[in-house]
Amino acid sequence: MTDNELLLAISNMMDEKLDSKLKPMESQLTGLKEDVAVLKKKVNGIELKLETEINHNIKVIAEGHLDLSRKLNEAVHLASDIKAKQEIQDLLIRSHETELKIRNIS
Repeated sequence: MTDNELLLAISNMMDEKLDSKLKPMESQLTGLKEDVAVLKKKVNGIELKLETEINHNIKVIAEGHLDLSRKLNEAVHLASDIKAKQEIQDLLIRSHETELKIRNIS
């Protein structure tokens, strides 16, 4: 056997060993690629749901909150007006009571 034939035989043996070790790694890599593809699909679905449904629902809730806030401000303002009028009425009633008592005493 010549040196070239020996080197060729050694090279072939090394290639076979490498191939036998790389084959399982290739199948694992293929499995990982498939898993990543599935994950990408799920993430895209989640992003789409966020962009369409959840963002829309947040806007609807925010609009409802704004309406409630306006109504609350109106109610507080109305209550303040009513309280001010009630205080004036109480003063007038006390004034009239005092005047009636003075008239009844005289």
